[in-house]
Amino acid sequence: MGDSIQFSPTAGKRRKSYVGMNLDTTVGYAESYAALTKAANPLAYYRFHDLTTLRDEMGNYHGTVTNPVSQTGALKGDRDKGFSCPTGSANLNSFVLPSGTDISVEFWTLQTAATITATAAFMCGSVAGNGVANRCLCHCPWEDGTIYFDFGDVNQLGLSRIFGTFGPYLNKWSHVVCVAKNNGTFQGIYIDGQLRYFRTSHLALAGPLTGVMLLDFPGASKSQASMDELAFYTRELTATEIAAKYALGLNGISLSHREVSLPTPLTTAYVRCMLNTDALNNETTFLRGVDVNGVTQFSLTVNPANRQVTLTHKHAGTLTTPTLNTGWNSVEVLVSPTTISLYRNGLGPTSLTGSYSFSVSKVLVGQIERREATGGGQLKLDEVAVSASRIGESL
Repeated sequence: MGDSIQFSPTAGKRRKSYVGMNLDTTVGYAESYAALTKAANPLAYYRFHDLTTLRDEMGNYHGTVTNPVSQTGALKGDRDKGFSCPTGSANLNSFVLPSGTDISVEFWTLQTAATITATAAFMCGSVAGNGVANRCLCHCPWEDGTIYFDFGDVNQLGLSRIFGTFGPYLNKWSHVVCVAKNNGTFQGIYIDGQLRYFRTSHLALAGPLTGVMLLDFPGASKSQASMDELAFYTRELTATEIAAKYALGLNGISLSHREVSLPTPLTTAYVRCMLNTDALNNETTFLRGVDVNGVTQFSLTVNPANRQVTLTHKHAGTLTTPTLNTGWNSVEVLVSPTTISLYRNGLGPTSLTGSYSFSVSKVLVGQIERREATGGGQLKLDEVAVSASRIGESL
């Protein structure tokens, strides 16, 4: 078994209370993924939790569905489910994809090798031959086992289509993101967090597209695949954002953490927590502050081999605490535009000074990332708090 995380109640004595945001660590993993998706400001976002309708979490473009089949979702601990629609229909009739903008379409899909058909995961726009050949579409895959992403005039597929094999991603939940820049300089397909297929010259959309068909293709077959966590964006998701989303999905399914959005972005952030690494075997990132786009501004990693915590800052570099004591230790971080400070058990700080521009909109806390090693282990966290300035009394 891999490492686990335990959020422990305060034991032995009542530690001093303080002003700040206490993070409730009982909320599930899937909610973290949803929070990251919503923070990226999608045009529309579908979790398929209520299959009486296709509800847009952003409130913009609700859809309709007939004969849906609920499936086990792509995300660990998700009360919402994926869905398939092998005999029915799923449509976002009022959806409008504007022209003149970059686009990204993100979804999780589960397609078995035995049930591949000639169909599409999503199609926004039109099919060839009906006089309006402008579309945004993904066959994932087509009956030949190839994933295709079309963006623009389908009568000019040499300038509007990229494609590649989908074989390695069958028979499991896979994360797919199709991106295109409207200026025609980049069109790509990311699968499982990596850019797999791309081109640097392609067509732009000739005009806005209305309506989306899911898990179907006109005149062809109904899809037998399942879909989950579908989001449309009117911008190009970055490689960093896409990798982060995949890390919150199947690749990181054994990890446990909570993401909390702050009421307002902080340009000075103070974080402190209680940390116990006595039973931890593997180097583990346990806290991360990110901006509104999900880009990491600073993180805290503990190495049980040398019993030290390292603060990594996007601009300033790294700071390391002295050796931790056995049992519980307090760790405090102050990140401001002029100073980066790290405290252990109220002592210190170890600091860097300079000019640092950053903003923290969300805090991830828990077992975010680990370096794999053999054997189990446990990281313990307690009394995590975030505020806009350092509080004088130590934990």
